[in-house]
Amino acid sequence: MQSALGFMLRHQLRPGPVHLMHDPARLHGAWPGSPIDLSVRIDYPQHVAGSMLRYLQLLAAGKLGVPHP
Repeated sequence: MQSALGFMLRHQLRPGPVHLMHDPARLHGAWPGSPIDLSVRIDYPQHVAGSMLRYLQLLAAGKLGVPHP
């Protein structure tokens, strides 16, 4: 679970490959479709947020440990 959460956070556009974007400022914080598909849709952050909430629920229930560096 921790590796999946890390993957999602690493692929958030902050700001991302600005040379490939029409308006990079509007995409700051967005999630692309995949590492090779930089298209952004409104449902991508919904899926990511749902995954993060589920991770927090499992963490609060004691079913996951806190990741260590």
